[in-house]
Amino acid sequence: MKKKELRKQTLEKLKKFTGRKREQAEKELINKLIQSLEWQQSSCVALTIALPFEINTTFLIHHAWKEKKQVVVPVIQKNNQMEFHTISPNTKWKDSSFQTSEPIGEYAIPKEKINFILVPGIVYHEDGYRIGFGKGFYDQYLTNFHGETASLAFSWQINNHWQPEIFDQKVQKIHTSDI
Repeated sequence: MKKKELRKQTLEKLKKFTGRKREQAEKELINKLIQSLEWQQSSCVALTIALPFEINTTFLIHHAWKEKKQVVVPVIQKNNQMEFHTISPNTKWKDSSFQTSEPIGEYAIPKEKINFILVPGIVYHEDGYRIGFGKGFYDQYLTNFHGETASLAFSWQINNHWQPEIFDQKVQKIHTSDI
């Protein structure tokens, strides 16, 4: 199956997956992550500000602050490069051109200072590859990243009926829900 078709089908399913069952699955995924070694050993974590149909990262951000972790989020630069900027409870936000929020006036963190990146995705291959939104920002960023990487996925987001491409970067661990 083509990546574009899988992306579209799974996005539709993500948008329709709501209610108590989804809340339970998200809670399970978040608990798996915060109990993982990669999370526990990280002092600087890169997270996203989730879109409404993505796994909600708000609890993770607040949990990381409670654990005294530095939290950084992606910001897309004019040259289509992604960098991560630090955030705090006092951060001011603006809407980006990608329907997400980006911090205003916060500073970029060098890649080597980030211990862990929670990599978003839409479809995942059991080998660690993922289909994102098709812009390649994370694949590009992960090329020379030496920290830990993981993703959170509902079990039905795992699909091995597609071929990763040469530029696709693996995540080290995919935490999946039983729902």
